[in-house]
Amino acid sequence: MAALELHPFLHCVPRIEQPTHVVFDLDPGEGMDILQCAEVAFLLRDVLTALHLKSFPKVSGSKGIQIYVPLNTPINYAATQPFARATAELLEKAHPDQIVSAMSKTLRGEKVFIDWSQNADHKTTVGVYSLRAKVRGHTSRCR
Repeated sequence: MAALELHPFLHCVPRIEQPTHVVFDLDPGEGMDILQCAEVAFLLRDVLTALHLKSFPKVSGSKGIQIYVPLNTPINYAATQPFARATAELLEKAHPDQIVSAMSKTLRGEKVFIDWSQNADHKTTVGVYSLRAKVRGHTSRCR
C-alpha cells in the first residue's frame, strides 16, 4: 500500500529556465480548511482575471488548493517569482484578516498562506492525480 508522490517541476526539458506555469499554493493555517482556501482562490482568480490571465485550480491532495496560471510566452523564473510574490502581497494587503504571504509559520495563524515561493527552478509541487500517503485516525488494522 505504498504511495509515491510525484512532484514535477514547473518547466520542461530542455528549457529548464523557462517555466510553463505560475503556481500559487494556498495553504490553510491552524484551524482553517479547504473552504477558506477556496474563498482565497476566488479572490486570487479575480485579481488574475483583471490582469487578463486564465487560472485553473487543483486540490493538493492534502489540505490546500493550488492555482495554476499557464504561460504561453517565453519567460523565466526571475520574472515569475516576483510576480507571484507581488500578487500574494497585494491580496494580503487587501485582506489582512484572511491572507498571509510571509514565509514565517508563526505569522500564519488562522489565515490562508499564499505560497509564492514555489515559482523557482529548484522547487516542485505535487502533481495531478499523485497519490499522497496520509495517516488518518487509528491504524490498528494495518499490520
